[in-house]
Amino acid sequence: MLIESGIVRQLGTNISPQLPYEEIDATGCYVFPGGVDVHTHFNIDVGIARSCDDFFTGTRAAACGGTTTIIDHMGFGPNGCRLRHQLEVYRGYAAHKAVIDYSFHGVIQHINHAILDEIPMMVEEGLSSFKLYLTYQYKLNDDEVLQALRRLHESGALTTCTRKMMQLSPASGRSLSPQG
Repeated sequence: MLIESGIVRQLGTNISPQLPYEEIDATGCYVFPGGVDVHTHFNIDVGIARSCDDFFTGTRAAACGGTTTIIDHMGFGPNGCRLRHQLEVYRGYAAHKAVIDYSFHGVIQHINHAILDEIPMMVEEGLSSFKLYLTYQYKLNDDEVLQALRRLHESGALTTCTRKMMQLSPASGRSLSPQG
């Protein structure tokens, strides 16, 4: 395996590097690619809960475990904000702090024409997945979900969503907790 600047450039048995190189004998060892953690929450603050990790501590811990890429779920932005708002905020959080590769899941907390128009542009910029919230303060109604699903599908994006039985919280949740 030929690795240059942290990128696998060539696989095979007869590799001839062009530059000076360091050879590591991995005979008898397993060689795995780095892992991808697709569900992290760094720098998130939702009022009632706050992440203890930022992009430095979280990605450093990930790297120690063999994870080389994370995809972070961005927190909600201010009411009525553009879709791009949280991406800009979270890029700022990660810049010069993340020690491994990273990306983000887009967060769709409300729907209007401007939001729907932003989706294809964000996909073109590399954001390939978006999360729809069907719970919490920013839950989308059925019509908004359908509008978002259509636009995300047309744009080639992956869609994830959160759906929980919020009516069970907190009292019902406490009573069910001992039952597992």
